[in-house]
Parts: sequence; structure tokens; C-alpha cells
Amino acid sequence: MFDKADHKKLKVTDDRYKRILSECKTVSEEEYKYCLKNIKVLKKVISEGENKLYKVVKDFENEKDFYDETLNITLTNLKNYYTDQVNKELSRIQLLLDKKKNNLSSFTLTLFGRTKAGKSTIRESLTFNEKNQKVFRWLDEIGKKKEALKFKYGETIGKGNQRTTRDIYEYFWNNLRLLDTPGISAFDGEEDVIIAESVIDESDVILFLVTNDSIQPSEFQKLAEIKAQNKPIIVVLNVKYDIDNPLRLKMFLKNHSDIVSHHGQEGHIKRIKELCKMYFGHDDINIVPIHALSAFYSNLDQYKFIKNDLIFASNIGILKNVLRNLIEEQGVQKRILTFREDFIHYYNNFVNIHWEYYKSIKPRKDFLFKKFQNICEWFDNFIPDKNKYIESSIENIFYPLLSEVDDYVNTYAGEDNAQQEWERILKTHNVQKKTENIVTRILEEVEKYLQEFSKQLDFEIKNLNFDKLDISEIDKPITGRVARWSSAGLTATSGTMILGGLLNWWNPVGWIVTAVGIGGLVAGVFSWIWGNDTKRYEKKKSTAKKVLKSNIEKAMRTANREVKGWFYENITHLLKKKLKVELKGKLNTLRDFNNSIREIVEEINNEIDSENKALFIKVFDGYFKNDFFEKSIIRVCRIAGSISKILISDLPEQSFNIKIMRKLLGGEQIYFVLNDSNPITLLKNALAPALISEDEISFIEEHNKYIIQPKNSEISKIIGKNGNNIKLTSNLLKTKIEILK
Repeated sequence: MFDKADHKKLKVTDDRYKRILSECKTVSEEEYKYCLKNIKVLKKVISEGENKLYKVVKDFENEKDFYDETLNITLTNLKNYYTDQVNKELSRIQLLLDKKKNNLSSFTLTLFGRTKAGKSTIRESLTFNEKNQKVFRWLDEIGKKKEALKFKYGETIGKGNQRTTRDIYEYFWNNLRLLDTPGISAFDGEEDVIIAESVIDESDVILFLVTNDSIQPSEFQKLAEIKAQNKPIIVVLNVKYDIDNPLRLKMFLKNHSDIVSHHGQEGHIKRIKELCKMYFGHDDINIVPIHALSAFYSNLDQYKFIKNDLIFASNIGILKNVLRNLIEEQGVQKRILTFREDFIHYYNNFVNIHWEYYKSIKPRKDFLFKKFQNICEWFDNFIPDKNKYIESSIENIFYPLLSEVDDYVNTYAGEDNAQQEWERILKTHNVQKKTENIVTRILEEVEKYLQEFSKQLDFEIKNLNFDKLDISEIDKPITGRVARWSSAGLTATSGTMILGGLLNWWNPVGWIVTAVGIGGLVAGVFSWIWGNDTKRYEKKKSTAKKVLKSNIEKAMRTANREVKGWFYENITHLLKKKLKVELKGKLNTLRDFNNSIREIVEEINNEIDSENKALFIKVFDGYFKNDFFEKSIIRVCRIAGSISKILISDLPEQSFNIKIMRKLLGGEQIYFVLNDSNPITLLKNALAPALISEDEISFIEEHNKYIIQPKNSEISKIIGKNGNNIKLTSNLLKTKIEILK
């Protein structure tokens, strides 16, 4: 079973400390080889993804029915931009791995904190009197080039400038590698982001400095970005207390336990925990109050007579012990995490790159499909409506003519001017012109709609902010809080220009041209009336009326057929081809392109699931010297540094300390979910910490879908922050979950 008992402290010895660091070196070499193998897997997934996008573009280029040059150029640019982005990321990862290779023997601590938090002061205190101390300054953003330096004690401490520690300094102390970084507020530009990421990537433990006089949420926001790589963090609370005045120094040494302690800084520690809860999802983080200034003064000659008092009062010894205990107890696991968590982070960076593409294209694609649906709805209503219009209009033209037949026959049957009079009647009714007007009105209506549609389309394209039409949190993939501090993505200037092409290839104006050949549509259909049988028809007027009416009705049917024939060829068939074949084909190509990106995300997420499972097996089985996790873990879904859900096949025979497991993962919340043949019970257990009864759950097996109707009070817990709980559960069980409110 899994219990929460406190772990007995291990005895710290120099021999054990050195042995653990030696083991860390061996593990680092093994993990580096593991990463080299995995980068090949990553490159294969990315290559297959590129091939999917290439196929979509190539198939479109070969399309005969709906190829469009403008859209093809846009898709090609998107594909090329994508290739450039992923290649840059692959190169960056390779560079980071090369850096890891150069420091396989080093357990690395990194000092992070805002400007003037006291990083250099603490570092000076920690490394004072180190024999044969090595100090290097990075000459580039990744530390590939360095210069050896020598400093006098206190010389590196800043003078209050905005960027007190602009450069990265590298120290070696107590068999550890220590990196001193720029103030965290200084990480603004792209170059600084590269520096920060490179430093974080190498770090095994982060010492995050805050001061009691200014605990800012922005510091913890940056800390959350560090935690995206799930680096173990020790928050060092530097108590700002002036001791330059002899009287204040005396008071400090007398009352230091009330100043530099957990109870003395209770309010500030509570605030730190609140911010940790807000930004990390938990507050299980080690906080060590210190007084950096007294630790620094303890090594100055003028304070040598109270050196030990200053060291004791500063709590710097407690910080050293915390670090040493961490290395003794979890050093090997932390080195494993440095490689494996970082590689999972690399995967997540690729998920983010693809997701940026997906979410940038999707609202534009959805917009175009919506407009396509609008114009199709108009078309589907317009066609039958205009066919009825043609029928009724033709009837309205010919019925008045039919009504004159009886009077005409009675008056002019057998008369010499009968034909001439009939032509006059036809001219009066203007059958030809009225029939042509039907065509003209239809054309005008089509052109008017398409022009108005185009104007509205252009207006919406220019005025809608598609990059703010975000996809719901539930749809987003799980990549942790922040995968990278910055991302070029498709919202960068060059990417935005490419995205503009997605909306500028569709203009329905010009689809319909003025019809030709409609003139003379009904001309001549009435040219024969009496022929040579006028006398016979004079005697049989009733027959003549029938014949004439029959001829008119025949002419009406002919006109109806001709106009409808024109309408089908020039409007129905043409618009149907433009809409249902050409436009639909282009939009489907855009959809296929976007879906291919989503498929790549799914492939990468499958690799992330595998890596998380392998990481948990490596860390937990290695630490507890047991193979339970290798045998029992089915799947792991997690947000690194925040929460994990682990699906297991059975319960362990021995107890495992959950508290230790959480510490190994940087305070991450861990929920074990026992697999169950009953899908209702399985979901109930998997949705923890949300509480839901089985009668609130239904499972549709054929659709692999759950429908839950929970109490309103549990809905927010079921969904979780940013939708994380329901997404984790859905991914863990490989199913869909729908909430009915």
C-alpha cells in the first residue's frame, strides 16, 4: 500500500556524500546514452509528421478539380515555416544534450532570483575558502565558451544596478557545480530566454531566492516556468535586516532565532506557500530562511571575532545541510530527473510548437468553414426557390396570352390579317423580353448576394482578431504550465504574414458571368398559327382554340425548359461545382493540413506517455529497490511538477511512502488509480480528487465515452484548473468524458 509516513533521516558522512556524487556521475553517463537513443525516436516522429504535411501539400498540387495557386503557396509556406521551426528546435535540443555531455561528472546547483535578492552574496558565502576554486564566466548564451577568472571575496556582489549579475558565472564548490545567474526580472529578450533555458536545462537543483521585503507574484510566475522542467526547488528566503549599525548587529545576534526562522518569518512563508499553490498547484516545497548579509560578513576580517555567531545566526549552515541531505538521499534520482524530465520537456516543447500551429490555423479554418456553410445554406435555398420562381414567372407571362385565345379566334378566324393580328398580340405581351427579364433578375440577385457576401467576408477578415479566438482549455493538450519562456510560433511577424494567406484566396465575386445565348429563347415558337387551313379552322373554331392553346402551352413548357436549362447550366451546375467541388475541396485540404498537425501532437503525446512511465519506473523502483512499478504501471499521465495520475494493475504487497515519492518528483501530487474491469468504478477512482458517485456515471461502450451528471459543487473539481483533471483522466483511460450540467 501507499502510506504518508515521515521518512527517517539518513546519516550524512563524507564517504557517503562522495559515493553518491560518484554514482550520480555513472547514472549521468547512462542517462545521456538514453537521451541519445530517444532523440532518434523524436526525430523519427517529427520526420513522419513532416511527411504527412508534405503529402497534403503534394496531393493538392496534383489536384485537377480544385487546385488553387494562392492556397498552394500559403500551404507550402506553412509547411516550410513549420520545417524551419522544428529543425531549429531539434538543433537546440542537440546543443543542450552536447552541453550535458560536457558536464556529466557535475551535480549542478543554480541560483535564481530577482535582481538584488542576494544571489551573489549567498554564493560568496557558500564558496568562501574553497581550495583551488574554479570560477568561469560564460562568453556565450549557452556556456560553450568560457573564460577562467579570479575574484577577491565580495568582488562579484553588485552595486544595485538593474542587472546586478548580467553574466552567468560558474563555480565549483564542495564537489558541486554552482551557476550564478542574472536577476530573473532581467530575462526579457530572446537572448536572455536562451540563457535561462540553457541554465535551467543543466540544473539538478534550483536555489530560488526571495526577500522578505518584497515577495512578488511575478517571481513565482517565472519560477513556474522553471518548474515546467520539474526542477527540484529550494526557496531561500533572504531576510533583509540591516546589521551595519553595531547596536542592530548586537540585537540581531541576540534575537536571530526570532528573525531568521520559520516562526519569525511565518507570515512571509505563508505568502510563499500561497503563491506556490497558485502557480505550481501545490505548496509542498522546501523553504529555508537565511540572513545572507551576516553569512557574508562572517568571512570578513573585521568580524572574525564573532565569525561563528554570524554563521550560526545566518542559517547558512542549515542551507548547506539541506543541500547535502538532498544529495545524500535523492542525488541519484535528481540526476536521472535532470535528463529524463528535460527530455520530456523537449517533447512538450514540440507539442507546444505544433499546438501553436494548430490553434493558429484552426480559428481561421473554422471561420472559412462557417462562411462556406453560410453560402451553401443560401445556395441550397436559392436553387429550389429560383426554380419555383422560373415556373411561376413563365406562367405569369403565358397565362394572360392564353386568356386572349377565345376572343382572338372568334374575331379573326378566317380573316386575312389573322397572322398579323396575332403577332401584334405577341408584341403587346412582350413574351420574349419578359422571359429574358427572368434571367436578368436571377443574375442580378446572384451577383448581389455574392458581392455582399464578399464584402462581409472581407470586413470580418480585416476586423476579427483570429489569434484571440482561442480554443477551449479542455481541447488543449497537457504540456505543463509553461513549456518554454517564449515561442516564435505562427503569431510572430513572419508567421502572421503566412496566416494572412489562409484568408485571402477565396473571393466568390466573378463566379457567375452574364449568360449568353438566352436571346431568341422563345422567338419563333408562335410563328405558325393558321397555316393553309384557315377556312377549315373557321368552320371549327373550337378546334382552332384548342390547337392554339396547345401551341401556347407547348411554347410555355419550352420556355420553362429553356430557362431552367439555362439556370442549371449557368447557375446551379456552376455554383455547385464552385461550392461543393472546388471550394469544399480546398477547405478539406486546409482541414487535412490542420488535422495532420493534430495527429503529430497525438504521436508526440504517445511518446510522452511512454517516457513518463519509464521515468517513474526508473526513479521509484531504483529508490525503493523494488520492481513493483515496472510490473504494475499501465500508464502515467502528468503535469510535471504539479500532478500525476498513475494507472496500476494491482496494489503493492509492501508499503511505499507517498511523501518520499512526492519529494522525488519535486512535490508533485500523485494519484494512484487501480485498474478495474468495471468502467464506472474505474472512472470514479480516476477522477480523484473530485468526489463522484457511480450512479452519476454512464458509459457508452460503442463510442468509448463517459457521460457524467455530477453535483454542481463537484464540477469545478472534476474539470480542474485549466481543465487539467478531466484531461489527465481522459488521457489516462484513453476515453472521452462529457459533463452534463
